[in-house]
Amino acid sequence: SAIELLSPTNKLDGEANEMYVRKQREYRIARVNQIEIDLTRAGNRSLVFPLNRIPAAHRATYLACVRRGNAPSKIEVYPMPLDQPLPVLSVPLTAEWQDVPLNLQSAVDACYRNGRYADIDYSQALRPALSEADAAWCKERLKTS
Repeated sequence: SAIELLSPTNKLDGEANEMYVRKQREYRIARVNQIEIDLTRAGNRSLVFPLNRIPAAHRATYLACVRRGNAPSKIEVYPMPLDQPLPVLSVPLTAEWQDVPLNLQSAVDACYRNGRYADIDYSQALRPALSEADAAWCKERLKTS
């Protein structure tokens, strides 16, 4: 399985995006399981599954997709709204083995604890701007922190 955590360069036009799209295509041809986690809001969504084919009810601020190498037309979409904990993803290994759970919220929490993210001034304006609902949620969250 290949787990991809998207960066802005994966989503902006240019050589890095072209390389990423090529790598996705190679994974599909080789029937590799793909997990794509998009925790960035900037750039074009180049998920394993095209955004315009994801029902509106399953779209959110952040998204993750799983494409199984042995069933490439079956895509699992994990919407990740800003105001909810990140989900547990099912990571496929092989057809004979059960999926392994990947708790994204625990992983992000550990990165936050072990990184220097507490030094960031979270009151600064975000680019791109959040939706009105997400901005209101963030404002409330910062008041209680």
